Amino acid sequence: MRSGRTFFSSVISNLLLGIGCCPWEDTQSLGITQDIVHYPLFSSKTMEEFKKNGMLFISRVPSKLKKAKEILRNHNEGEFIQLDENYQAIPYIVDYEGMRQKWVLYKSSYAKSKMDKTIKREYQEKEKQEMKLIEKLQRRRFFCEADAKEVLKEKTSKLECLTITEAKLISKPKYKTKGRPKSDAKPDYYEYYWVIDTKPNKGYIEQKQNQKSGLFILATNDMKLSEKELLDEYKSQQRIERGFRFLKSPEFLSDAMFLKNPKRIEAMLMIMTISLLVYAALEYRIRSELKNKNKTFPNQLGKPIQNPTARWVFENFFAIHLLILNNQEQIVGLEDKHRLILELLGGTYMGFYGINGGRGAE
Repeated sequence: MRSGRTFFSSVISNLLLGIGCCPWEDTQSLGITQDIVHYPLFSSKTMEEFKKNGMLFISRVPSKLKKAKEILRNHNEGEFIQLDENYQAIPYIVDYEGMRQKWVLYKSSYAKSKMDKTIKREYQEKEKQEMKLIEKLQRRRFFCEADAKEVLKEKTSKLECLTITEAKLISKPKYKTKGRPKSDAKPDYYEYYWVIDTKPNKGYIEQKQNQKSGLFILATNDMKLSEKELLDEYKSQQRIERGFRFLKSPEFLSDAMFLKNPKRIEAMLMIMTISLLVYAALEYRIRSELKNKNKTFPNQLGKPIQNPTARWVFENFFAIHLLILNNQEQIVGLEDKHRLILELLGGTYMGFYGINGGRGAE
């Protein structure tokens, strides 16, 4: 079985073969500027494919990479450039896998606030676990002083949320005879117990917050992109992912189709992709027209917005019906919000609902 990185490397190779039949300058004229890739594609083989074919890319850098760890750990807070009210950035020029790249360390205030809460919650949970370990260690009896010290060192070496302020080894004499021993009797053996005092390690939270809170690195080999442009391009993939999530939703009925023939599967995927194209184009047009004409559409809470999803608009049209009475067609359930959308989309759409005299509307 091939690893994820090897598989994605082959995917990129096939993609480049598909669009690499014309020079890179021609692909740019088609609107293909950068490939936005994910963690598995950020590997030496994939970088080699991009370099060989002259392709531009944008990717989030895995935090486990050695160079990424250095940047996350050693960056200077004073070097951050404010991009907007949420994001700050520090640019770096990096040579990775023989390719000159621009890496940008971003800090998100919003993400930092959420991450700080997560870190505190994780700290509290981890502190409880470490306290249980200390309590268990104090209840444990040892028959050898050396063993007690060795176990203490082993168990407490991994403590992160607690710091040991003092650890005393108490010895208790034990006798094999029953009853109270004589005053001059010598113990048969000793049992050893630990008495441990601890305090919270506040530096742990600060360290985690400095290393993780709201920090991430984006990479590109397009050196012309500014820090803001790089971030905007990367975030634009969310729109595409939301669209494909819609294709997989029950409303699209894709889970009700069962196909085995590869050609039929390919045909269905083509239809689904074209449907997504129409869906995205319709959503874009509705949002653009709402902004251009300074109009709004109510969201799920009734609040006026200018960026409704096409899915939400579709759901609003579910209550509209075609009533045929005495051979007369009439549209029932049409409200002002529906008329607004139809007017924004144009006369063809209005005609379907009888607004411009095609059918009776009520």
